[in-house]
Amino acid sequence: MRVPITGTAFRLPTVLAMIVALALAAAPGAIASHGQTMTLQDDQQLIYSTPSHTAAVLQDLKNMGVDRVRVSVVWSLLAPKPTASRTPKFNATDPAAYPGGAWARYDFLDYMATKDGLQVYFQPVAPAPYWATTRLPVPQGYRYANNPNPADYGQFVQAVATRYDGRHSTTDVTGSAVTLPAVRYWGIWNEPNIGAG
Repeated sequence: MRVPITGTAFRLPTVLAMIVALALAAAPGAIASHGQTMTLQDDQQLIYSTPSHTAAVLQDLKNMGVDRVRVSVVWSLLAPKPTASRTPKFNATDPAAYPGGAWARYDFLDYMATKDGLQVYFQPVAPAPYWATTRLPVPQGYRYANNPNPADYGQFVQAVATRYDGRHSTTDVTGSAVTLPAVRYWGIWNEPNIGAG
């Protein structure tokens, strides 16, 4: 048996639907804050690539409206003898004590990003050098990412912060002396509760 839709039973859903439609149409669009920044991280494109590729990617990011690049400062890429079991003898707080050329990728990125008007956000992360990790079995993940020696990590972070404090000079690709721009944004480790790093 069909019941005819009449009176209030018909009007109430129609009126409710119209109210919802009008409310949605009247809702203002979301407006970003004028102080809001866009940060992007892509280590593969920015630190594991050639300098020319990195420079092109930075320019593309700037053109897309990115304000800041977040970059992993990988401890084992910079540390001397990262696969050794014993800590090598060196002043880990002094950036000059690290292997020759170790800083080149980060120097270039810092210099070029700043030149392009991008802010730089550095985050010292795993993998740690083998000598700075526990020799005990780890509950999950990998030894190089699990429970690094805090004193060793602190010295590494001090070396990175010293190099990128805005007072360190180096030479560019043409051999000219340049002062590395100061890095103003920093993070510590990355997902420390994840055993894989």
